[in-house]
Amino acid sequence: MPVNTGLADISNDFLLAAVVIYALAMLAYACDFAYGKKKLPAVRAATVPAMAAAEPAHDEAALVGATSAAAAGGTPPAAGAPPAASSGTAAASGGATGVIKGVPSRESVGRWVTIAVVLTSLGLAAHVSGVVLRGLSVHRLPGATCTSSSPRSRAWPSPSSSAS
Repeated sequence: MPVNTGLADISNDFLLAAVVIYALAMLAYACDFAYGKKKLPAVRAATVPAMAAAEPAHDEAALVGATSAAAAGGTPPAAGAPPAASSGTAAASGGATGVIKGVPSRESVGRWVTIAVVLTSLGLAAHVSGVVLRGLSVHRLPGATCTSSSPRSRAWPSPSSSAS
């Protein structure tokens, strides 16, 4: 079957566009690394007292080797009191519900990251389009000639037949 050169040219253009878009996405990731949002020192300093005021849970205290309140000279909690009854724990939670620890919120993602992810997605779309158009232009799946039964592999003599 003849090769559709029009689709092959469009495929080349899509693949070239994908390379350029991927390169721009890489630069956007680099710009985020260099110029991305960083917490201001005042914001960091403001969150430290709130974190210091929070008492660790009993399991956390055992994990880090902290001593109990009675051994440190304080008064032990009452026997029936729940461990989260202190005001420090309530202040540390900040009333934020539905926040997953370790996952940045939508507001904390910078502009460069958003641009980089959009460019990566566009590059992937251009890449997939180029590969699909390449397959359509030659009327077969890309990579279909990788088997030993392809016509091209039969055109070349095998090493065992030429060694005689």
